[in-house]
Order: sequence, then structure tokens, then C-alpha cells
Amino acid sequence: MKQRSWRQWFVGAAWLVCAAPAAAELTNSAAPVIVGHYHLNVTSVADHQRFWVDTLGGKAVKIGDVDAIEFPDVFLLLDEREPRTILLVHLDPQE
Repeated sequence: MKQRSWRQWFVGAAWLVCAAPAAAELTNSAAPVIVGHYHLNVTSVADHQRFWVDTLGGKAVKIGDVDAIEFPDVFLLLDEREPRTILLVHLDPQE
């Protein structure tokens, strides 16, 4: 039988400790699909906080350094970024 080192035990224990809070987001057994959080790239965190909180009733919170909106069973994580241009190319297989 292979003997495990203290490092392997430590990594396994750390993984379990970190996984426990993430599992708390998945407690709604009545839902057919469970989503714990969404990452949103926005041009203005303040504008989005106003919309999600004032209009839809969320609660503005900080998760570490990240601005977030808390709803029951889901978090919206807001990341301020410049808008990007995406080029979509349609390839017609019949041409």
C-alpha cells in the first residue's frame, strides 16, 4: 500500500475546506438547474449597482475586492471593463 505524505493530506484537507462554502450556493433542491453566480463585465459598476439594487431589489455587497449584487441563491459579480468589439463571421456551407 502506498503511504501518503503530509503534503498530500494537507492539500486534500485544504480542498475540502475551500469546497464547503461553494457548496452552500447549491442548496436549492427545488430548482431544476442551480446557478450560484454570474460574472458580468460592465462599463460602470455604479450604474449597474443602481439598476440591480434599486430596480430589481438586490443587495450591493463586496466579495473580497469584487463588487457584487446579492439575490437569494445567486450573486452577480461585477467587473468594470471597456466594451469590446466582436467580429462574427457567418460561414455558409453551401457556398
